Parts: sequence; structure tokens; C-alpha cells
Amino acid sequence: MPTYPLVAGHSTGYAIAASLTRYINPAGGITLTATEARHQAVARDSYTLANLYVRVIANATTASSTVGSRKNTAAGAQSVSIGAGATGVFQDSVNSDSLVAGDLFCSQAVVGAGGSLTLTIIAYTLATASNTTPILIAGNVLAATVAFGVTTYAPIGGEIRYNTTEARSQYIFRVAATLSNFRIYVQDNSVDGTTTVRTRKNAADGAQSVSVGASTTGAFEDTVNSDSIASGDAVAYQVVAGGTVGSIRIIIWQLKSNSAGRQVISANNQATTLAFGITRYVPLEAGCQLYATTETDTQVAAQASFSAKNLFVRVPTNSINGSTTFTLRRNTADSVLTVTVAASTTGTFEDTTNTVDCVAADLLGWGIVTGGSSGSMVITYIGFELAQPTAVTAVLDASYGGVF
Repeated sequence: MPTYPLVAGHSTGYAIAASLTRYINPAGGITLTATEARHQAVARDSYTLANLYVRVIANATTASSTVGSRKNTAAGAQSVSIGAGATGVFQDSVNSDSLVAGDLFCSQAVVGAGGSLTLTIIAYTLATASNTTPILIAGNVLAATVAFGVTTYAPIGGEIRYNTTEARSQYIFRVAATLSNFRIYVQDNSVDGTTTVRTRKNAADGAQSVSVGASTTGAFEDTVNSDSIASGDAVAYQVVAGGTVGSIRIIIWQLKSNSAGRQVISANNQATTLAFGITRYVPLEAGCQLYATTETDTQVAAQASFSAKNLFVRVPTNSINGSTTFTLRRNTADSVLTVTVAASTTGTFEDTTNTVDCVAADLLGWGIVTGGSSGSMVITYIGFELAQPTAVTAVLDASYGGVF
């Protein structure tokens, strides 16, 4: 059965205070609140969700905590117990959740008393009987809103942030795909007019869109239209906020991708810079403008066999006076999947030649090494295509921090 990882990540860790219950989107950058509906993705095929994998980098609790799966607002079959003060990797490799089309799913963390619990990774595997329905999921930080009367753009995976320059948000596909079931969840909305949220393809309106009425919140989905994507097409999201007052906050974004490959994406299209002369690490699906200095904090086990190929990096600004490398790291070593960005060079950079064959035990993450003696750069995308057997389905999820 075709299987791929689904990862929610945060490079430097997301701390949850003692004695709280919080919900987390199942992929993309880690975002969490006390309201479950804000973080739920929707299954658009039959899946087996398994191999819950949690990485804890700091723990000041004095009582045990639990992290588990959720299905249709009830406890799922998977959970891990994290002892007071315990750190490291915690995994449920025994239990699994069966999902059918329409099921809502996410993760839940219940933190023990005492102090906070800091997570960098919550991951699963998602298995399907076919190879044509992956999910792409992206998420949003709680502070990111769009003001009335503004047209702006967002990436299709990782951490949803906004920028009025569309190119910063475009991801270039290197595999044919049919994207459908475009879905968002609006957390809050004070805009006094209609807001249109849509897909974009090659800097033109895509076929999918939803209209969000004045002051309306909740889930919105286009279940009718779809976008046909060819290799080389650039895809992004657009928000056109109407009205004369107010703002809107969208916390989770999702697409179904009928494709033999799945895009594994870290993204953030804002302007946080990366300095010269340093080495940093980023989880496979997260925001790409938070950087860890300790590689272990960002590693996630592959948990399935697959091939990683078609590395994609987008660099909109760069004043570093030396070369920078972006590399898929495997078991604390560089893999052959890598790109080099020359001094002061911007644009998109791809490795469409090399392939890395991964097995379940491999520990994966991104390594970034900046050269030079001055300057800085901005990165808005780091991603690769996960190759699956013919006939697999994938889902795209983007949240603070997609489906992997």
C-alpha cells in the first residue's frame, strides 16, 4: 500500500503551557489553539493514518503529558505518553486510524502540570490503496491576518504568511497533478465585505475559489472545480479581501492532489533574513524562516520507503557575498539532493537530476549552509517531490509551519 509521511513541524519548538489541552493541524507549520475545528483537515479518500511520531526538545512538566490523534472530534486510536520532564522521540508504532472521505482529523496535546512542553515535530504516515490522492496542508500563525481591501498571496504548504508579491509564494511543480477540493478554515473575520480566496496558476486565477461573506467564519470548500497542473506550472494562493474595515484570519488550507508525486514543503513568504557564514536546520514541513542550530531538533523519521527528488528553493532577496547550499539531510549527513545559490543571486533553484531513496528508519531534515563574510538572504520555499508508486493519492496541507 503506498505510504507517505505527514509532518507538522516547528524549527525552534512550540511551547505549550502546563495543564493545557491544545489541537494541532496534521501537517505544515505547527499551529495550535484550544478550538479543534480550526486545525482539522478533511480526508478526501480512504486512508490509514499510523505511526504517530512526536519529538520533544524541552519539558518542564511535573506530570505526564499525552499527544494523540483525533478523528471527528473524538480521540483517535493513536497516542503517546510523555513522562514528567522527558524529552526525545515518542512513537506509537502499534495503533492506527482508518479514515474515509469526509472524516475530520488532527492532533491533540494534553500537557501535564508544572511547566511547559516544547514540540518540534508531530508526524504520521498516511497510506492509501491508490497513488492519486495525496493531501497538501498548510497552516497559519495566529498573528497573520489580511486587512480589508488588500490583495495578497500565500504559499501552498508549510507556514501560511502573506506577501503582495506573488512570485514569493509560487511553488513550481515538476509532476503533473489535478488539484481539487480547495478548503480553508476562517478563524475570525471582521471584514465588512466579501473576501475571495482562490488558487493561482502561472500568475493567473486558478479554477478553484471560495467566497467568504462579511464577518463569516468557519470552513469553506470548493467541491466542484479543479486545476490541471503540468510540469513547470507555478502555483500559489491568493486572498482578495473586500470591505472598508476589518481583517480576516485563515488558519488552515488544504488541497487534494491527484498525482503520482507529492510536494513536501517548508515555506514562509515574509522577510525574515538568514545571516552569512552559518549552518542552520529546518524540518521537512514547517515555516522555512525559523532556523534551528541543533540538527536533531528538526529530524523526522521517514517511516516509509519513498524517493525524494526535484528539490526546489526560492530565494527572493540575497546580499550574501558567498555561496549558500540547501541540502536534504539524511542521518546527519548530506544527501545528493542539493542546490547551490551563488553570491547575491536570487530566483528559483532546482535539482532535477538527483534522487534520494529513503527507508523507514532514515532521519530527514533540511540543512542550510550560508557562505561569505557579509550580507543576508530571504528564503520563501524549500521543498521536494516525494515519488510514490503509480496510483497513489496525496493531500496538501498548509499551516503554521502541508501533508507529507
